Amino acid sequence: MADNIASTQSATLDQAYEEAMAMLVEARDYAKTQKDQLVDLEPDQRLRLSQYMMQVTSRLTQVMAWLMASKAVVNGELAEDALSTEDYALPDDAALAGSDATILQREQADREITPNRLADLMDRSRNLYQRIARLDQQARAAG
Repeated sequence: MADNIASTQSATLDQAYEEAMAMLVEARDYAKTQKDQLVDLEPDQRLRLSQYMMQVTSRLTQVMAWLMASKAVVNGELAEDALSTEDYALPDDAALAGSDATILQREQADREITPNRLADLMDRSRNLYQRIARLDQQARAAG
């Protein structure tokens, strides 16, 4: 039974890791082309779009770090209680989690200038971060 649970956990982590890695590659590729798309925008609009891209990158790197630590626990490379400490917890950051109402309102207001590809990355990275944050909370509660 314990092996079955560990196998399920490992598969879940592997799937989330692959999703996060694919999104990181997609974000990298988007960032390479972003400069050409921003030419016609005002400086403050370019700054906001750059901020959104940084949020995507921050979310994904935080998720990747948590997933790597979680996989290390499942593989016996870290102590089982490692995820219950703050050292390996996702930051409790409303901007990263997408729960800050002011930021969400600003993002919504900027949707007309936000390229579809960036908007999609913003939404998907926020959803992934929220899913991993729930796993993080469960791991700390179980710790």
